Amino acid sequence: MHLGYIHAVTLAALLSHIVLGITVFVSTNVDDILLLALFFADDRLHPRTVVLGQFAGIGALVLASAAAALAAFAAPEGWIALLGVVPLSLGLFKLFEAWRGHRESDERELHIDWQRRRRKRCPWRP
Repeated sequence: MHLGYIHAVTLAALLSHIVLGITVFVSTNVDDILLLALFFADDRLHPRTVVLGQFAGIGALVLASAAAALAAFAAPEGWIALLGVVPLSLGLFKLFEAWRGHRESDERELHIDWQRRRRKRCPWRP
């Protein structure tokens, strides 16, 4: 009787993992499905080209994932967590660039505005 309970819990866990896997797959591939629909709707693209491109893209992702998995085994465990710093630093760098560019354009506009006001007060100056 006890073994039947363990088997039922394992089956429930398996079914919940299957449902979770299907949900994750669908949620991460919605954009892919929309892009494929757009590619198939384009008259300039042959359907065979779209299908071959999809297979080539999936193959490239599988190869990149396999290479990353092998690299993860070779790297020390703590270093893998540091990979999250890469996109964070890229985002912060781009944010700083945008902020700096916005600030410089504000300073230019302020300088131009100051020159206009000075000319209005002193019309004899160039």
